[in-house]
Amino acid sequence: MPWSEAIRLGGNYVTQKLFVGRANCAFIIGRLRASYRDEGSAFAARDRLLSSWDDRLYGDPTKPGMYVSRAKVAVGTKIMPHWHAEERTVVILLGTLYYGLGEQWDESKLTAFPPGTFFSEPPRMPHFAWAKDGEVILQLTGIGPTITTVIQAPNP
Repeated sequence: MPWSEAIRLGGNYVTQKLFVGRANCAFIIGRLRASYRDEGSAFAARDRLLSSWDDRLYGDPTKPGMYVSRAKVAVGTKIMPHWHAEERTVVILLGTLYYGLGEQWDESKLTAFPPGTFFSEPPRMPHFAWAKDGEVILQLTGIGPTITTVIQAPNP
């Protein structure tokens, strides 16, 4: 089922159930809405790495405190090596994300993470990713303010 149909079927609110270890945590995901960023925002570097679509579901990643957001990675997008100052968790909601660790882009280090994959990124852990086969939608949770440091810039 396409993502847009799932949203319509869920109405204004979507409920996600995540199973982490033995804990069954139900999260009510807030009203989906478009979010816009300007070039001077804390999201500018990340938005250039990902896509123009980012949805804040809870909190504000630019301010102290917990946040939950969703981001869409367009098909073919390579997210070059970078790291974040804070620990965060990631859930793959749609598509397959190819994810690798290291300070240099290396396709041999990529692992396919299908929908439903849950993982954490420790602070300052260099990583990279690729939406190789199709669009990917991620749900990110962390404690702000979030900072992204690019290690290897994309080739022009």
